[in-house]
Amino acid sequence: MVFQVKASHSFKLRVVDQQGKGATLGTGTPDKGTAEAIESLVKTFRRRRRWDLLNALVAKRITLREVYDAHEVGTLDQRLAELATANLDPLVSDWGKQGANPKYVKQVRQMIPAGKLYPASRFTRKAVSNFLAVLDVQGPTKNRYRTALSQFARWLVEQETIETNVVRDVAGKPENDPRTVWYDWPDAKRLIGKLEGESKALEALMAGTGMEWQAIANLKRRDVDLKARTVRAHGFKNKHRNRMVRITEDWTLPIVAEHVRSVTSLDAPLFTVTNDRALDHHQAAVKALGLETSTLHDWRHTYAVNNLQRGMKPQVVKRQLGHAKNSTMVERIYGVWIVDEKDYELPAMRVVK
Repeated sequence: MVFQVKASHSFKLRVVDQQGKGATLGTGTPDKGTAEAIESLVKTFRRRRRWDLLNALVAKRITLREVYDAHEVGTLDQRLAELATANLDPLVSDWGKQGANPKYVKQVRQMIPAGKLYPASRFTRKAVSNFLAVLDVQGPTKNRYRTALSQFARWLVEQETIETNVVRDVAGKPENDPRTVWYDWPDAKRLIGKLEGESKALEALMAGTGMEWQAIANLKRRDVDLKARTVRAHGFKNKHRNRMVRITEDWTLPIVAEHVRSVTSLDAPLFTVTNDRALDHHQAAVKALGLETSTLHDWRHTYAVNNLQRGMKPQVVKRQLGHAKNSTMVERIYGVWIVDEKDYELPAMRVVK
């Protein structure tokens, strides 16, 4: 029998599962007629021995109103099938705790929000494809999301939560041509000279090493050896981003050194400015100087192009940037600027008598 207590706006109902365990559940409606219809449906389930439904109700994996609404529109069996599979929400958190790239976890959370039921049965090729299709970002960024989802799916396969990596069969988007905004060293010096405080030292270090923001943000004072001119970079995109880099540009060293010496604790973060604030400072300086619009990431292009032009070996540039030894990215993106004077040597001419 449905009943209503004074403190509640909706009617309640007592439901008993297969083991005889009972629970008082809200019907989700203040209308007695609807509440009695829900009660009648529950009695029908009991007569038909639909223990899957009754057990799910008592375990509070589904509400009475959800059962009633799904029954009315003919989707109850589909809803139960979803309940029978794992909820991916807590598994995303577990994946993150086991060392997944935090950026990947954040991207996966766009499809599987925290705190909301997301049955594994709903994680399909079509669902992934539709999710990527409506993302309000460019194709290359959609590919980053696809990579994150694929890594998560691979982990789910290892955990025997799903049978196959459904993301692998979802087509990627065309990549844009590589973006290579870079400054020659005179303009780079002007830009850094326009900056102040942490931002000045931070960008000088990026210009002098080719380090990426993620590695810069993770630096501690102990990671920098001014005498050896080395920096222990803690990148996390891949294993090659954990590396030792050298401050190769002499003009950046005094700027970096002054800031490093101001940080007294070896375990203190070397920089405390946020990415957004650092980017604001950068773009304000760029605008004031009338330079081509750029981002903090473009210091990597500036470092690579200027050093390849002056003859630095591509393998050294790869090591500084955190690329794999056999990676072709440096040659593919910066190949036009790789200078080797031997390329211009002509073979000796054979004299024909």
